[in-house]
Amino acid sequence: MNVLRSMLMTMTVLLCAQPVFAQESASAAVESARNAIERARQAGGEREGGDDLAAARSWYSQAQKALESATSILGRVATAATRRERDEEIVYLAQMARVKAETAEARARRAAARLELAEAQKLLAGLQGAAAIAREREAAEEKAKAATDADRRQLEEAQRKLAEAER
Repeated sequence: MNVLRSMLMTMTVLLCAQPVFAQESASAAVESARNAIERARQAGGEREGGDDLAAARSWYSQAQKALESATSILGRVATAATRRERDEEIVYLAQMARVKAETAEARARRAAARLELAEAQKLLAGLQGAAAIAREREAAEEKAKAATDADRRQLEEAQRKLAEAER
């Protein structure tokens, strides 16, 4: 009986201890996918990349369920090959979720950049219009100054001639 208990205890320890390294990478992949979805949401992915974000959430949900199943008591009893395959599946699902979330984030950032560009172009057009008006005013001022200078010279010339005629 002690031998059987010892073997059972050893198998339990081995079954629970082996998947730790693989489980960490699957857990890390799921965590990475969750972070990518959050970044996409914060960037406005729901508005601009809604389909991609919805797909990312779906992939993430599948990965999370698979991870929960793999970490359950029944999941730990599986063979090493089965655990490895399950971990690969979890990593694949999580990577797909991350890629879709990153796509949604990129779409949102691209849309935001387009809006900023449009606003900058409007501002530039307004500034160019203001500069054109300022140039027109400057040209009108120069023309008025030239006319004033010409009138002043004519007045000085007339005053000089009047002064000569009075002498």
